[in-house]
Amino acid sequence: MIDFVVAQPPTPVVEFSSVLTSLDVNHQDGRLLLEDDNAALASVFLPQGSPVDVVISKAGSTQPLAIQPLAIGNKQGVFNRLGVRGAVSEFKFTKPGKYTATYRAGGRPMTIIPFSVEIETNNDQFDPKSFVYLNGPWEDWAYLFASVEKGSAANPEAHFWVRKKSFLTNPEADRYTAEIRREGDVLAISEAGSSNSRKWQFMRLRFKQPESKGGGPIQMSEIASRDDDYQILIFRNGDRFASYPLQIRQGQIVMHPRSQTQHQPRTEYIVPRFPGLLGTLGSDSAGHAFWMKRQPINGESSSQSNVAKVPSKDDLARWEWLPRSIDPNREFDLKVTAISTRNDTHLAAGEDLIVFGTGFPRGVAYMNVGDDRSREIPDGETYNSKVFGVCGTKIILVKDKQIVIFDTRSKTLTPIPNTDVALYSPSMLTFDTNGFLVATINDVAQVTDKTVLKVIDVSGDTPAIIPINNAAYTHRDVTSVSVDAKSGGVAVSSSSKKLLSVARIVPNGKQFLFSVDTYRGVGPQKIYLEDEWLTYPDSDWKVRLLKLDEPPKAVTDQAFPRVGNGFFVRKGRLVVATNDQKVGSRYAFAVGDLDDPPILANGTGAPIPGTSAGLGMGGSAAIAVDKTVFVAGTAGDSTGVGERLQLFDDDSGWIPIIGPSGKPLPASEVVTSMGLLAFKTLNKSRNPVIGYATYGQRVDYRPSSQPDADQRDALQSQNAADREMAHSTAADTKAPSEELSEIDEAFLAEVLKNEELIFNAYKNVMSEAEAKQKILESTTKTLNDSGKAHLTETYRRRSKLSD
Repeated sequence: MIDFVVAQPPTPVVEFSSVLTSLDVNHQDGRLLLEDDNAALASVFLPQGSPVDVVISKAGSTQPLAIQPLAIGNKQGVFNRLGVRGAVSEFKFTKPGKYTATYRAGGRPMTIIPFSVEIETNNDQFDPKSFVYLNGPWEDWAYLFASVEKGSAANPEAHFWVRKKSFLTNPEADRYTAEIRREGDVLAISEAGSSNSRKWQFMRLRFKQPESKGGGPIQMSEIASRDDDYQILIFRNGDRFASYPLQIRQGQIVMHPRSQTQHQPRTEYIVPRFPGLLGTLGSDSAGHAFWMKRQPINGESSSQSNVAKVPSKDDLARWEWLPRSIDPNREFDLKVTAISTRNDTHLAAGEDLIVFGTGFPRGVAYMNVGDDRSREIPDGETYNSKVFGVCGTKIILVKDKQIVIFDTRSKTLTPIPNTDVALYSPSMLTFDTNGFLVATINDVAQVTDKTVLKVIDVSGDTPAIIPINNAAYTHRDVTSVSVDAKSGGVAVSSSSKKLLSVARIVPNGKQFLFSVDTYRGVGPQKIYLEDEWLTYPDSDWKVRLLKLDEPPKAVTDQAFPRVGNGFFVRKGRLVVATNDQKVGSRYAFAVGDLDDPPILANGTGAPIPGTSAGLGMGGSAAIAVDKTVFVAGTAGDSTGVGERLQLFDDDSGWIPIIGPSGKPLPASEVVTSMGLLAFKTLNKSRNPVIGYATYGQRVDYRPSSQPDADQRDALQSQNAADREMAHSTAADTKAPSEELSEIDEAFLAEVLKNEELIFNAYKNVMSEAEAKQKILESTTKTLNDSGKAHLTETYRRRSKLSD
């Protein structure tokens, strides 16, 4: 006897997309809606002759609140169109709460949709209104659509649902766009769609290539060309609105578990196919539906295997440098040492120690607070004097491409083999220290594991190397790197690739890339990672801010100068050299905090008039732990007597730091650590030496021997002795800010020659003082009228008529 096995027909369900498009409520009166005019409700695998209905009930209750029969309409393949049959139910929602819609065939549940009812009331006593809204799966689900008929050549689309809660008669429409990203790289962008509907509106956005990649149509075969983790991002009015994960494995999109054939319970099953508009547009409107559930917007996909890998609390506590307790009221004590350094070398500060260059391009030494002479590092003359850092009491040195750690307490050197860490191009842009962490960009031709980005943990006796998985850039592409011990993060910028990368510091941590191609790229200056903020320069020399994976936003309206440091960030405070405040070749600084939303230039605080004449070309800046801002002259160039050490007092503005001579102190390359300020200044022979100040955890810049009024007065007027020294210095060696073109030199020479002739004539009819003042004023006006305002400062320094 032969037993015949009869295949069981698939269990009927209602197609999920058509349910979400059809099920809704009339927002004005709470009336239940079950069918949309533009997109028919559809079932799949429906047995012939089975009556279909939908039951509305309270969540957890078997007692129906409303039952609406549904008519079975056109059939296309395994799909059937469903519609309202007979009289439409006039059921209205009058109370908020949790409900379910159960779609049944022959009395058996096919698909169950949980949702909630919200009743929102306005506060207008003259026009009171209450609107009813449904909340539920519309907010959580979206799918990537691809035409079945066109196969791998199909143009992908993002399908999702949106609505706008508003009591306005005609609320302004929201604009939606979408992107497909892989490791931060934008593979596809969408056309724009808009909606101001209070009902849930079905949105479909077709993808294309970004303009940077041609801007043409994009096919599914291009999206699925590489196995990886992807993100579908939805933007509303330019801001991040939703993020959906998508995985591709073995060239196929991985179905969501609820779309897997054997998924249970069956009432939750989501058909991975969109039936199209049955009986209207034909088979071309049918497509594959790759369903995705919304994930938190935090830059990390729940589908990614290493998302749970974050630094432990012990790691973060060990990495962040917390020095010994310092009296917050300790007096501001400034000293100028006799310890020599060079202007063309680096400067760094740590726990009561200062590290500086002694030669160029090699030679490094250090001093402790209170020292009157430098301390030697074993073989110190062999280390790079432009690239080094400090981690607490440890000095991170560079010899060619090798990292060497010097412990100032044990006086031991620990070299790291080049097979583990080998700097590709030793520079303070591609090498960074923070807390007890060191970030390095490595030459993959020398390191054994071929890893570009590595972080070194130097908190223990033995350095621990933490490799970060490679991403879509090479070591040659890296412009800058920044590490943040407090958050346990590391960031990379690439001007050539027009991207930014952020990673958690865990072994083989994944980098999350952000394309900034459509945000004016990224410039060649240093980036700063701090907590959730990544501050960076764009290609227009403006400061931008990236918070996690939100679109970058401009921080400054004006470009910073193309010389000096440009800007500096620490403790959530931003210092920017403002290009629009240029006086001659010198620049003023503006100060502000990285708020959310970020600050704009007009919110940074107006640069104080007078600082421009005392900062040099772009200058350097440092920020103390209490957010006090220090500025000085240009890092890496000669320290001019006019380049003054100043601080920004939130109440009083820019204040000069008074030196031992009682005059504003010339300085360059200012740096800070806990309770310690370090800088380069000039001795009596005008050679660079180390200066420093100790203070409490709060900076009180008013030494008891110097009245506060004298400090402010000194900033507003040039001291006669300063001007005499500046004039003498200019005669001996031309300051960097006076490097003029041949045309400007010739023009200025003629001006200076003429002023002597005019002065001799004026002396006969007025006093010498009046003659000098009149000529200086008239010549300054002539320079302005001739488009030579940038020569004003140089003219006054060179003029024999200036006091």
